[in-house]
This record gives sequence, structure tokens and C-alpha cells, in this order.
Amino acid sequence: MNNNIQSARFLAKTIMMKSAIRSRASKLHSDESSVKTETKKATGSKNSMLESYNKSKQLKLYEKVEDSTADLKDNIADIFKLSQSTDTENADKDREKMDSFIESFVSDYNTVVTSLGDLSGSLNNLFVNQVGKITESYAKELEKVGITISESGELKIDEDVFKEASYDDIKAVFGKEDGYLSELNTKFDLINKSAAQSVESLDRQYGTSTYDKSGNYYDYNNSLYNWWDF
Repeated sequence: MNNNIQSARFLAKTIMMKSAIRSRASKLHSDESSVKTETKKATGSKNSMLESYNKSKQLKLYEKVEDSTADLKDNIADIFKLSQSTDTENADKDREKMDSFIESFVSDYNTVVTSLGDLSGSLNNLFVNQVGKITESYAKELEKVGITISESGELKIDEDVFKEASYDDIKAVFGKEDGYLSELNTKFDLINKSAAQSVESLDRQYGTSTYDKSGNYYDYNNSLYNWWDF
């Protein structure tokens, strides 16, 4: 009798232990599933935000290209107009204006080249190469007035040489309507139109302040974190 009771108690205890083990195992499995689910959600959200950041950074760069090429076209028009001036009485003032126009040209030129390089892509790389080839073909003339081409393709001004260069030499490089700036102007027009199309396309997708695909508000101009400053 006692043996039967002990056997029953042992059996009941064994059943309870197995049940507890199964319960703990089930809980562990449930916890692991929850962790995996949360991790997957977090990864998806992170990827979505990263995608928004990349697209927003692209938008900002294309806007820089669009604005800078527009400024270049206006600047080139001003240089051509000033080069045709025959007002000898104001030659010194004209030279000051010309120097300012050329300095602005160099700054905008470098912005376009570096921004297209940062954007990369076959079309943008093609634009950089085409602009570079045009500039390389006028390297000697540019160097004569103190402007050289860096290894990265940007223009650099040697202020001493630039200031000492004659006004006629500067107009010979920058003032010919069938010369250096004329060739660049055609290319900048294409780049400007391409950048404008890219800005319009990206702005439709993400805008300057919008919601990403996870429903999170994202403003690339006034973001809590300015990612591209890191």
C-alpha cells in the first residue's frame, strides 16, 4: 500500500516537473521569438531611416549642383558682357569686377565638381570627366593667369599670379565667347537640367521634410542629427 502511494506521489511529482520544464521551455521560446521580432523591426526601421538619409543627402547635393550651375551660367554671362566693355576710363573698376566674377566662378565650379563626385553614378561621373577634359584643354592658358587644376579636379587660384596677370590675358582666357567658358556653359546647362530633374524626382519621393516608409517624421534640413556633418 505504502509502495503504491509512494509510486503515485513520485509519478505526480515527475509529471509536475516535466510540465514545469515544458512551461519554461515554451516561455524561453516565446521570449526568443519576441526578441527576434523586435530585432527584425528595429533593423527594418534602421534600414528605412538609412535609406531616407541617403536619399535626403542626395537631394541636398543635387540642389547644390542645380544652384551652382545656375550661378555659373549667370556668372559666365557677366564675364562675357564685361569683357566686351570698351570703357577705358573705368578699366580699374572693370578689373576688380572681373576678378570677383572669376573668383565666384572658381568657387561654383569646384562645388559642382565635388558634389557630382560625391553623388557618383555613371551620368554624374561622365559630367565630371567632360568638364575636366574641357578645363584640361585650357590648362596652359589658365596657369598663365594663376589658375591651376588640382589632382581632384578642382581649380585653385594663386592670388599673387592672378593679381599680377594682365587684364588682356584674363579676357583672352575667360572673355572669348567661343572659348573656355563657352564650352563649359553648354555643359553646365546640361548638368543643371539633369540636377533639376533629380531634385524634382527625389523631392516627390522624400521631400525636404516628410515621413519615411515606417511612418517616422524626417526632416533632412532640421534633423535631430545632421548625419552628413559626421
